[in-house]
Amino acid sequence: MKTINTHLERDPRYTAAKARYTELQIELDALDRKRDAVQSGIGSLSNYRDQIGDEAELLLSGGNAAAILKRDDLIKNLEDCTHRIAVLREAVSRQKSIVAALTAEIGKSIAIDLLPQHRANVAAMVQAIIQLNAAAAAESDLRESLYQNGVPYSSCITPMIFPGFGLLRDPNSRASGFLLECVERGFLSVSELPGNLKPWGRAKLQKPVAPALAVADADGWAS
Repeated sequence: MKTINTHLERDPRYTAAKARYTELQIELDALDRKRDAVQSGIGSLSNYRDQIGDEAELLLSGGNAAAILKRDDLIKNLEDCTHRIAVLREAVSRQKSIVAALTAEIGKSIAIDLLPQHRANVAAMVQAIIQLNAAAAAESDLRESLYQNGVPYSSCITPMIFPGFGLLRDPNSRASGFLLECVERGFLSVSELPGNLKPWGRAKLQKPVAPALAVADADGWAS
């Protein structure tokens, strides 16, 4: 079976979109830090009452309003940063949606490519269950025959039950449940089931079921 590229980056659209998202996020983080620095700079100036007094003295003395200009520059920088941050946040949000849409589209394409391999894997699981069931049934039948014949065996033979597996002759066992789900999802036909499970398989086919192919949600976003 040929090797399938399972990386989202196999589509150059995803690589470009994710790179652009990362660039925007980095720029947004840098602006957030710059805004914090500007706010800290404004906060480090003298309090409002002292600032009014300083500015009044500057006006009376005819000196340049360096302090006033500094405060105005900081406020202007803060306003610019705040506006740019708002724009970047919207851009990041939209780019995130673009990447998420590409993730879903490309991810589905990858999953479809892998369907033959997936079906082969499930078929191998079915065969393994049937083989394990035959071995487990033989182990159980041996002990049951001794019990029915009144032969004590506990001192020599230890029951080796596979916990949770059950047997296919029990339609409520986990082993039977797996095969019935395989019928429900189209991996097996009713005719391939053991005879005792066929009525259960036909009943399964009459119920609505989710498709076997499912695509995981996009994940991995930087917080």
